[in-house]
Amino acid sequence: MESNVELQEGWKRIGGKYRVMHTLGKGATCKVKLAIKNDKHYAVKIMNTEVDEMTKKAIIAEVNALYNIGKHENVVRMRKYKSAGKYEKLKNGKIVSETVDYMILDLA
Repeated sequence: MESNVELQEGWKRIGGKYRVMHTLGKGATCKVKLAIKNDKHYAVKIMNTEVDEMTKKAIIAEVNALYNIGKHENVVRMRKYKSAGKYEKLKNGKIVSETVDYMILDLA
């Protein structure tokens, strides 16, 4: 069983297991950040919390497509999708938590 990533002041984590680093890119529906778990680098795609129903359906379609494709040499592999997951940071000695939908992807 893997343990949670310990938080230090100013650090962020998602899903308890991934340390979240700097932003790699952002768009209308999400922000993509570098994440680290067990010294391996991933991209974490954090969905904006305020999106309309059509956008939510498009995100779910993307998740389903990546899941159905599975392992393919020309497609970035999705490792995990979590709806209503924890995105946390340590601020002034207290853990501040936000609920977000996110995807963990291999870093291309």
